[in-house]
Amino acid sequence: MLRKFGKFSAVTALAAVLTVTAIGCGNAGNPSASGNAASGQANTNSGGSASKKEITLTGAGSTFVNPLFSKMFSEYNKLHPEIKVNFQSIGSGAGIQQLTQGTVDFGASDAFMDDNQIAAVKNGVVQIPVTVGAEAIIYNIDGVQKGLKLTQETLSNIYLGKITKWNDPKIVADNAGVKLPDLAITPIYRSDGSGTTAIFTDSMKELRVK
Repeated sequence: MLRKFGKFSAVTALAAVLTVTAIGCGNAGNPSASGNAASGQANTNSGGSASKKEITLTGAGSTFVNPLFSKMFSEYNKLHPEIKVNFQSIGSGAGIQQLTQGTVDFGASDAFMDDNQIAAVKNGVVQIPVTVGAEAIIYNIDGVQKGLKLTQETLSNIYLGKITKWNDPKIVADNAGVKLPDLAITPIYRSDGSGTTAIFTDSMKELRVK
């Protein structure tokens, strides 16, 4: 789906997302336990019964999955107040980096870790798919009010720099009746390590768009 966004001539490319949670096995960022229960001395409440050990898990990564994680972890904590999960929404690439460094218990990425990334994690990794979502193409052309159509080939050629104007014959041919301006297309790229970018790039490759 294409959406008109704002006032300038630009295009942002997205695709389809499968977010993966990667858990380090025996990671240095082990779940922390608080209170005397962690040292083997069970806390007791006023009734004399043992309290549950508090556990905190720390994760980092995908911004895409953050709304889901925020809701999931909040609801889980209501059922199990002794377990807290802190998730830092800092992007897939940074999440993988922190998991590799052992500073978190789990990372979340919109793209699976490859063999080299897995090998870099000292104690190994278990990857678990947690959610699926949709990415979209957002375009921004002043004066164009109707939905714009871009084929996979056209979109690929925009990002390869082969199509540089909105009134390129290939775009015009797919958008009969739409008055397209003689304006340069400015593709937008993520500067950080992005799972979204990886998904889009892989989508173009799998569709064999040249």
